[in-house]
Order: sequence, then C-alpha cells, then structure tokens
Amino acid sequence: MSWLRSVAIVSALVLLTSLVSVSVSVSAYALDGVHHNPTGIDDLYSSEPTERVPRDPMAGEPVQINATTWPIEPGQTVWVTWTRNGVGQTPVGAAWDHNSGNNSYWKINLGTFARGDKISYTVNADVNGGGQKSVGPFVFTVTSWSTVTNVTGFVNNGTSVDVTTGDSAGSFTPKIRFAFPALDRFRTQIAPSGSGLNISGVSGYTVTNSASTLTISTSSLVLKIQKSPYRLSVYKGDGTTLITRQYDPATFRNIGWASDGATTITKIEDHFLSPPGERFEGFGERYDRLDQRGTDVHNYVYNQYRARAPPGARI
Repeated sequence: MSWLRSVAIVSALVLLTSLVSVSVSVSAYALDGVHHNPTGIDDLYSSEPTERVPRDPMAGEPVQINATTWPIEPGQTVWVTWTRNGVGQTPVGAAWDHNSGNNSYWKINLGTFARGDKISYTVNADVNGGGQKSVGPFVFTVTSWSTVTNVTGFVNNGTSVDVTTGDSAGSFTPKIRFAFPALDRFRTQIAPSGSGLNISGVSGYTVTNSASTLTISTSSLVLKIQKSPYRLSVYKGDGTTLITRQYDPATFRNIGWASDGATTITKIEDHFLSPPGERFEGFGERYDRLDQRGTDVHNYVYNQYRARAPPGARI
C-alpha cells in the first residue's frame, strides 16, 4: 500500500508540474511592440511595409494603414482608434497580412474621405486582450485638385509682376509672380493661397493691359497672359514667334494644386504644351535614352542617408 501511495503521490506531482508548466507557457505570450510610419523614408520609388497608402490621401481615395507587431505569436489583435474632424469614430480592426522574420504585418482599411477632412488615428495592439501597445496619434488632411480660373487683377512691383486669378474650388485667391533674372529669361512663382511670393528680377520690362490679355515684355521675351481663362504663352522678342504655351484649360488644367482649401497644400503642378520635334535631353544620369520626349521623368531630390546618426555619435 505504501508503494501504491508513493506512486499516486508521484503521479499527482507530475500532473501538477504539467499544469504549472502550461500556465507559465500561456502567460509568456507578450507583445513587445507595434510600429507604423505613415510616410516611410519618403522614397518616391519604393514604399515601406508599415506606411500609410497613399501617404497624402486625396478625396475619394481608399486609405490603408499598414503596421507591424513583434514577436510573432498567437492571440494578437491590431486595431485603429480614430477621429474625423475631431469626432470619435468606430474603431477599425486590422487584417493579418503576413509574417516575416520576427514580425507580423497587418492592414487596416480606413475608408474614403472628402476634401478638408482632418483624420487623427492611433494604431493599437494586444495579445489575448492584455499588454496593449499603441503608437500615434498620426494626422492627415484630405485634399483635392483645383486650378486657376480667370485673371482678376495684377500688380506691377517694379522688379516683378503679380497676377491674381480665381480658384476653381473657391477657397483661395491665387497669385502668380513673374520676374526676369535677365532680359532673355523669366521665372514664375505660384502661390495658391496668395502669400509667400518673394522672387524679383531686373526692371527692364513693360506691362500692357487690355480687356483680354495682359502682356509683359522685354527686348528678348514677350509673355502674353490670356485672361479668360488664365493661360500663358511665351514668345520671342518679336511677339509672334511662339516658344511655348500652357495647356488649353478647356482640355486640361495648366496651373493646379492639391489642397484642403484652408492651410494644407500637398502638390502643385504647371503644364506646358510641347511643339512637334522638340527634344528633352539631360535630366541627370539617365541611361535609357538621350531624348526623353514622351516619357515621364522624375527629378527628385532624395537623401537616403538622412536616418544616419549625427556626426560624432557613437554607434
């Protein structure tokens, strides 16, 4: 009987040890971290797996939040808490996408938004309802394209000329500044909100105003600005030999910008027509062709080393 009792006691101890081992194993699941970086390393040509897509959302575009958690383990939940124009919204759960290395990757579809919407969001994660980690809040403002309309006025500053136009969205009072660094060259500066213009040039130009056209001339160049709607044409000094002109706004916008109509401007563009036979060469180290006509060419300044430690730092 004593031998049987000993066996029973040993068995009970083994069972108890197993239960304790299982309990410790379950409690060992713990989340080390969650990460989301909305704009990644801001590389035009590639994206990080934890970015927001798109980085700068525009009206009507689906917004996806990508995030990662670590280590890989069962029971993880990821979700986004967020506000729209300061009003709390229903949290949105993430879908698991894939595992790589020691990380799990997740996707959250936040939906589409309207111009001017300001979205603030935080990415959260936990394991089996405990040990929550969060990162954020992150903020983006939704934009849409608008463009110049008719010329409404101009000011001759003596070393530059400011042309005021309407805004197709009715939000801003845009201004375009023209200045001549030399009599055979000109510069433009576009301010959708009408402020911040600062370029200047020589004073050897004349301004002629008519009902339909504003003309700015030097001995070498003639700029003719159609007023309704705004459209710039550039001529040689004879005023008849066309060098270039902007797109016909009836076909496609010439000067345009992406904004929320208040304080945020994320993109700006200006479109010019190119006459047949005109060549586009250069643009830096391009190895595909000499003449880039008909192709999309990015001139993009990108500092790939910006995340390096500062000089003198110990690594």
